[in-house]
Formats: sequence, structure tokens, C-alpha cells
Amino acid sequence: MRKLLGGTVLVVGTGLLGWYGSSNNAETMQSSVSAGALAAASGTVHPISTNVLGRDITVSGVANGEEERDQIIAAMNDVHGRRVVRDDLTVLETASPFVLNAEKDADGMRYAGMVPTEADRQALATRIGADANALELKAGAPDTGWTDVVGQGLDSLSVLESGALAVSDRTITLTGRAFSPAEAEAAQAALANLPEGYEAAFELDLMDDGTPPNFDVVYNAGSGATVTGKLPTDLDNAAIAAALKLDTVSGDAAQGLLGESPKTKQQLSAISAWLPEVETLSLNSNDDVVTVTAEAAPGVDAALLQSGLSSALGDGANVSVSDAASLPADGTERTNQATGRLEAFNSGFWLPVMDFTSDLDTCASYSNEALQKDRVNFVTGSAQLDPQSIRTVNAVAAIIGQCVDETDLTVEIGGHTDSQGGDDLNQQLSQSRAEAVRTALIARGVPEAGITAVGYGETQPIADNETEEGRAANRRTAITWFEPAAAEPVTPAATQDTEVNTSAGE
Repeated sequence: MRKLLGGTVLVVGTGLLGWYGSSNNAETMQSSVSAGALAAASGTVHPISTNVLGRDITVSGVANGEEERDQIIAAMNDVHGRRVVRDDLTVLETASPFVLNAEKDADGMRYAGMVPTEADRQALATRIGADANALELKAGAPDTGWTDVVGQGLDSLSVLESGALAVSDRTITLTGRAFSPAEAEAAQAALANLPEGYEAAFELDLMDDGTPPNFDVVYNAGSGATVTGKLPTDLDNAAIAAALKLDTVSGDAAQGLLGESPKTKQQLSAISAWLPEVETLSLNSNDDVVTVTAEAAPGVDAALLQSGLSSALGDGANVSVSDAASLPADGTERTNQATGRLEAFNSGFWLPVMDFTSDLDTCASYSNEALQKDRVNFVTGSAQLDPQSIRTVNAVAAIIGQCVDETDLTVEIGGHTDSQGGDDLNQQLSQSRAEAVRTALIARGVPEAGITAVGYGETQPIADNETEEGRAANRRTAITWFEPAAAEPVTPAATQDTEVNTSAGE
């Protein structure tokens, strides 16, 4: 009995020992296979997971293309002790070329293309936001640095006003419009230090080439002004026309986007006061350095016009004025663009075309209006007509010429001074100035017999000589009309100051 019991215990003990040994070995084998599978799953492009049951391995996740899938399965098959490898991998489609495109315009940014990994998607999302979600997850990226290069490209595109970025494998192409050379250089600098094997190409247009404004205005009294070149940002054709007091300015000058030129605008305004005395004028403004070449209108002293323009334009301006090189035939008509007057060329001068019926009242009214519209001035201390007085002399010549031709009226040019200076000197100066006006009118076709000149000196003041304003009013040229039978003037003289910036009595 004891022998039987002992034999039974021996059998049971041996069975339990075998069961324990078998169970312990199975657990050891599963742990070993799991460790091997985990090691085989490391180093993949995308995270993958392994599940080991006994000695069977199930691998799942995303394989970065067929090649990586084959590598993963081969590595699992090499795990020691494994029995079966079950492939539950999702295989990404391989893209060739591997691309990302971005566009920038006034409406914002748009993106399309591919992303190598979800981690790369998250990295791009910090730059482009939710648009990163639309990028396709693909295999085929050239290397792990590809997304960083895309970031450099986006930095480059961000500098442009508008443009497009294309990253195709290891080639980056940037096209678009840069505000200035500085922005174009910044865009190129963002792609300057690319990893080895990458290359960048640029096709960039400049909205402003960065050079200083450099433009030309060409003016002709009969045809107006044209502008060419590069304008500063605060000038365009309309602004130039306004500064020159012209209706329009033609031309295809490009307006710059950098740098204002208030000095040039002021100089254009200064020139406008002299345009009626100009036959032609060319102005070049190069980075605020102004050069003016002009031809004086017939009858205008070129030297005095040059002096006047130089003073008006200020230091740094280069001014050259000459007499008009060619003049039209008598009878030629034009509209003077600076004054808006219809003019006819007569006896070597441009005279306004008048349309009125000649009689005493009308002639007196028109001549009075002409003197009130523009001044008759003289060079200080002399009887030489100021350049800007020629427009008034021309207008008066047209009026007096018609009136004397069509009626039996005669006219007296009276010269007057203020009370400063000696009586004799004032008398002589007023006579000389009256005769200078008469001579200018005769040169413009007024019949010599119909016009006289008388100097009155300081004897007929019309204002208080104790004030500068009064003295300026007393320095004047007057026109008095006579009918043949009249012993005294029929109409009081129409007067106009002759000079503002002059010594009293001059």
C-alpha cells in the first residue's frame, strides 16, 4: 500500500513539475518575443504598435510606403521565437515628387500639398494654423529635414507683397512681388542656408526699384506739359498739374513707393508763377536736385527770367534761360496753357486775342481790368520792365491796339512814384518808366501817333505816403483815354502799382 501511494505521489509530483516547467517556459518565450517585437518596431518613420500573444506577433500602425512595410515585416520575422507575424499595417502612398505649395495675395494665404508625418503636420500647424489639416499624409519626403526647409520657404514668402512658394523634393521656387530691393534681399536671405542637396530659384519683381526719384517735366506754352521718369511717392500727374497750375499734365511717369519730395513740389509751385513768361521749359528732378532749362517768351528778358527763376527755386537749383530759338509766323494762334488765353503772334509777340466793340467806355474798362489783373513792375531803381510785367504789357497792347485802330481815341501812359527821394529824380524816373511802357506797346503794333507818355513823379498820390502800403499804391502806371474834342481826360486813369519790392520813391 505504501509502495502504491509512493508511486502515486511520484507520478503526481512529476506531472506538476512538468506543467510548471511548461507554463513558466511559455511566459518566458512570450516576454522574449514581445521584447524582440518592440525592438524591431523602433526607428520607424511613424509610430507602430506590436501585440504578442504567445509567440504570435500582430503589428499595426502606419508604414511609410511599401519599402518600409517590407522592412518592418522582415524585422518581425527575425524576432527569435516568434511563430506567426500578422501584418495589420496601413501603407502610405508614396508621392513623387513630394510637394508643398503656398500662395499669398491680397486675400491672404493658401496652402496645398503633402506632409511627411503627423508630427510634421503639428509643426506646420504652428505656422499655418488649421490649414495644416488639409495637407495629405504621404510617403516620399526626401529626408527628415524637408519640413524645416518648407518653414524657410514660408519665411521667404512672408516678406513678399504677393507671390507663390513651391517646394518640390529638394527644389524650392519662389516667385512674386517684393516692395523694394530690401524686401527682395530679405526673401532670398531666408533661403540662403539650405541643407546640402537643396537649391532655391527666385523670380521676383520689384514694386519700387529703390532708386531715388528722377523725373522730367517738359512744358510748351502752346501744348502743355508732359512728365516721364520715376516720381516720388507724393507726386503724380495730377499733383504736378496742380503745382504748376495747369489743367492737366500728360505722360506715363511711374510713381515711386518710397520717399517723398516736398521740396520738389514747392519748386514746381514756384515755377508756376513764371510759366506765363516761358515759351518752353524742361525740368529734371533727380533726388531733389532740380535742373531747369527754359526759353523766354518773346519780349521777356532772358537774363532777368533766369534770375527770377533761380531766386524762386532756391539754393541748389540749376537754371539756364535763353531766348526762344524759333518763332512762328504772324497770325499764328494758340491757347497759352499757363494763362488759358487765346493768343495770336503779332509783330514778334504773343498778344491775347480780344473780342469786344471798341468805344471809350469799353476800352477804358478793358485796360483798367488788365492793369488790375497783373502788375506792371520795373527792375528796382530803373525803367527796365520786370519779366512778369510782359504779360500785362501784351494784354494792354492788344486792347490799345484795337481801340486806336478802330476809333479816334488816343491814350496816355502815366508814370507815378511815391514821395521818397528827390522831386527831380522821381520826375525823371516816372517819365522814363512811362516811356518804357510806351516803347513796349509800340513794338507790339500800337500806332505810335495814338499813344503818349507822361511822367508825373510824386505829384498825384492816391494813398498816404507815410505808410509802405500807401507808397506801394502810389508807385503805379496809369492809362488815360482821350477823345479828339476833349480838352480834359474823359475817363479817370485806371491805375496799378508798378513795384512792390523797391526802395521808396523808386
